[in-house]
Amino acid sequence: MFLKRSGILLLSFLFSTLCLCFGGSKPPQIYLRVYTQTDSQGSPNSIIPIQLTQPDDQIFVSSIPEASEKDLLGIAPAPGGGAILHFNEHAGMNLNAATSQGDGKIMVVVLDGRVIYSPMIDTTLKNDLLIPRGIQPQEFSLLQAVAKQNLHDLKR
Repeated sequence: MFLKRSGILLLSFLFSTLCLCFGGSKPPQIYLRVYTQTDSQGSPNSIIPIQLTQPDDQIFVSSIPEASEKDLLGIAPAPGGGAILHFNEHAGMNLNAATSQGDGKIMVVVLDGRVIYSPMIDTTLKNDLLIPRGIQPQEFSLLQAVAKQNLHDLKR
């Protein structure tokens, strides 16, 4: 009886340890997308409308973003305010291609469903993107946690 109970306790301990190691906690949930403007010609599934506030205008973007929170590897405070987002190589190539061919178009950064930045493209980007405003302190912390988790996942 004692051995049976000890075996059950040992199995329970091992199972809970495995759940903590492999199940872990869910990464923080925050939605970050970087899009570039496209024309409104295309299938309804491949483009989405985005409402801008400065200027007050509606533009169309590809439904596939150039970068997202899944590509984020780091975030740092920017001198003078705002934040610098650092993306992985895949997103860097997307941003580079979109900005080198998109002179005069609008890039749109969406954070948790709201447009936080929508500049006119006038320079070619690589892996880093300066966001001068719009990220709240709690969002900054969540983005840091997401970047940390993404880096951890890369090292596996």
